Amino acid sequence: MKKMWIIILAIFSAYIVYLFGYPIISYEYYNLLEYWNNRNAIEWSKDKKIEWSDFKYDGNNPNCKFFVDFKFSTRYNIDNPILFRSKALFLNKSSFICDTTNKNILRVVQAKFDLLEIYRRKMCKEVDSIKKTDSTKLTLEYFRNLNEKYYDLFNNEFEKYSNNPNKLKSLAELEKRIKVELNR
Repeated sequence: MKKMWIIILAIFSAYIVYLFGYPIISYEYYNLLEYWNNRNAIEWSKDKKIEWSDFKYDGNNPNCKFFVDFKFSTRYNIDNPILFRSKALFLNKSSFICDTTNKNILRVVQAKFDLLEIYRRKMCKEVDSIKKTDSTKLTLEYFRNLNEKYYDLFNNEFEKYSNNPNKLKSLAELEKRIKVELNR
């Protein structure tokens, strides 16, 4: 009889945890997934600048230049309350460098990372604006397309810099614009 009461109490306790604890457990589960997926990345911060040590180094390849990998990490919930969280990330495990003597490479990488942060902020402003006016537009499909939309805008703007024949002048102009945008 005592065993039966323990089983009933255990089932009842599990049911209560499920009813009241599911949102908390679910939230923590997604926190863990986000951490795991981004554990090898550097999140943008005004205090952290990209350094040579943040790259994989391959000095043995004479034809090698450098490769930098960035992404947005986003997390959202369309149920009430609507939540949206994003991060601009530098993926250092897939970014490599072969020449650590050209300081302009670090300037370019930092400018690109800063520009990604600007577009992340614009993405957040769009979500906040829609939340205030018509939150029914905030669907799963909307959020799925949002990342791609702002990443494409970011890439297009950075391509303008990359395609400019006077790269140093263009980089200085880009850095100036970025500084103004980040201080808003």
